[in-house]
Amino acid sequence: MDDVLHNIELLISGRKSLLITSSGFVDRGLVNKVLSSTKNIIKVISDVKTHPDFNDIEPLYKIAYENNFEVIVALGGGSVIDVAKFISVSNKDKN
Repeated sequence: MDDVLHNIELLISGRKSLLITSSGFVDRGLVNKVLSSTKNIIKVISDVKTHPDFNDIEPLYKIAYENNFEVIVALGGGSVIDVAKFISVSNKDKN
């Protein structure tokens, strides 16, 4: 696990990062492990639901773009990854 956490820090490479995950990863302590391995996570969004629809994603999208992030880290399964992809490919002006 330490190697994976070290790799996250290398991939983030000092950039301001948004961590998208679900409450299960928070409950299991994995989010805290990620946060302790890097100082570059500026916001954690952990309310990703299973099989989210647009109404579930829209508030997460707004939270994401309230932060000036450069990189998205997705910690989770399909729904988390789908939300991260949605946020990453949006055309909303971040400024």
